[in-house]
Amino acid sequence: TLEYLNMPSAKGITNHLIDHQSDVEDFIQPVSGIENLYILPSGDIPPNPAELLLSERLNQMFETLRNQFDFIVVDTAPAGLVTDTVLASGHADVIIYVLRAGLTDKSTLNIPETLHREKKLPNMAYLINDARHSGSYGYAYGYGYGIGERRAWWKFRSNDN
Repeated sequence: TLEYLNMPSAKGITNHLIDHQSDVEDFIQPVSGIENLYILPSGDIPPNPAELLLSERLNQMFETLRNQFDFIVVDTAPAGLVTDTVLASGHADVIIYVLRAGLTDKSTLNIPETLHREKKLPNMAYLINDARHSGSYGYAYGYGYGIGERRAWWKFRSNDN
């Protein structure tokens, strides 16, 4: 995330969780050019990530952040690759599983579906990016309204054969 925002890598969450004398505010960085957007980097790779994610200090950190920010977005590895995602999900109001149209292998969706069914990833939604309207095939469902033209406000496309 930091590289996309042209920000240097920095100490962050793991450093705060390990150093009990630190304040989480010491690691929060404003994003240059984007008002009211702040980043809390992940920090150094710890030897014991699961232990840190189960710590009371993490609970306290999220409580502090919820009191300071309207929205908190946590970027984690895809569920199933590491246990960190499932452990961190306990602090989430919503889990957004991002997929890339035409690139994400459908078989990999079995993992988040199973975790959701087992209530390990509650309140989960899929976000499909890079979907293209032109050149698609399959079936479509839509509804629209307007004066002089029909405008679709929602469409579902399936490319299943």
